[in-house]
Amino acid sequence: MFHDRVTLGAFTKLSDSMISVAAIPAESAVAKSNATVITVPGGDVAALYKAVYDESGRPRDNVTIDLVPGVFRLDPSQPFGGRLVLGAKTILRSTLKMAVDDRGVPVVDGYYEPTVLAEGAKIDGGALAPHPFAVMGEGVIIVGDRGLVQQIWVDTGLGPSGSLRPGIEITARSTVRQVCVRGHRIGLRVRAAAKKAHGVIEGSLVADNSIGMIILSLDPDLGHSTGGKVRVEAIIQHSASVNSTTVNLLIIGGIGSDHNRMDVQTSCNLFGGRASVANVRVVGGQNVLTPGSHHNRVKLRSVGDRFVGAAVGLQVEGGALQSESMSGSFSLPERQSSNNKATAVLTGATFESNLNDIVAYGGISRTNEPGGDHNEVRVVISHAGSPRLTVKAFDCSPEENFAACCNKARVG
Repeated sequence: MFHDRVTLGAFTKLSDSMISVAAIPAESAVAKSNATVITVPGGDVAALYKAVYDESGRPRDNVTIDLVPGVFRLDPSQPFGGRLVLGAKTILRSTLKMAVDDRGVPVVDGYYEPTVLAEGAKIDGGALAPHPFAVMGEGVIIVGDRGLVQQIWVDTGLGPSGSLRPGIEITARSTVRQVCVRGHRIGLRVRAAAKKAHGVIEGSLVADNSIGMIILSLDPDLGHSTGGKVRVEAIIQHSASVNSTTVNLLIIGGIGSDHNRMDVQTSCNLFGGRASVANVRVVGGQNVLTPGSHHNRVKLRSVGDRFVGAAVGLQVEGGALQSESMSGSFSLPERQSSNNKATAVLTGATFESNLNDIVAYGGISRTNEPGGDHNEVRVVISHAGSPRLTVKAFDCSPEENFAACCNKARVG
């Protein structure tokens, strides 16, 4: 079995030059980094908001915020509904340290809890939205451009149905490193706020969420009209997404959005647990509360990842037509998704205890309507760690709904 073996380096040492939250003027800066460094006492939510936002309620830029271990229960009366919207070049960090295996992937126990070597601050956003759909498309923490979130917990303690949709959301060029995100509808999400986003997720544990991680272009929940031409890049390495009830990693080229480009690189990750649909699912275009999606290009490049214990280890779809029940029972025109291309290139992948290891669909319909056409799926496998793979490929599914649809699915 081939592994791209890289171990995580030492955890970043907290700066010796710190100021108290009471002395927070933006002009006070550390000489070397030219960034204000603020220490927030454990559990002091008022001090946390003071560190994140200025007197006008706007996110501060170029600030390093060190959180002393403790539980920070966010307050919906604060700016942005209580969410932590980080400004550009802002770092939010604490001291969480998790045990890792020989590949640098966090180690979990039988309950998908991390083995903690050092405690870190916990961010609890459970009070921000009592109903999971009360706020659509906003994270507990939204990372600003060139920002960093490191060595913290984001944990509601409520399980996957009792929180905001994303725990941490990347919308520009940002990094999430050595964090633990639990109990959300979506653990980590990378999406474009404008025309481009680049997210790096490293050495993190995403556990007990409905969807572990999702990478997509535009989010229709935020009112994006059908359009697109967005590019999203993501690097996910040395992380574990486990026990997500629906899917551990979901990559979607477009939801009611066209001409997007998605490029996702994963290496030395664990995707496992009890995902009911797929551990990893790659979709060119689909419709949910929107018309279909067209002319999207999605590519997943995977090195040394493990796909363990799901209905499907890896599922790739060119175009997906959702049922009307998933579309809110609305009758939508042009629901079909066409002319999308989804590619997955796997090197050194290991598949264990899945009902099916790899399933590919040129087009798939979850309704009685015909699906889209001229979609293409390609899965390339090299140096698989599993001696016998269960592989299925369908140009169209179900076949009776796809007469002359010109979809193609290839696995080799």
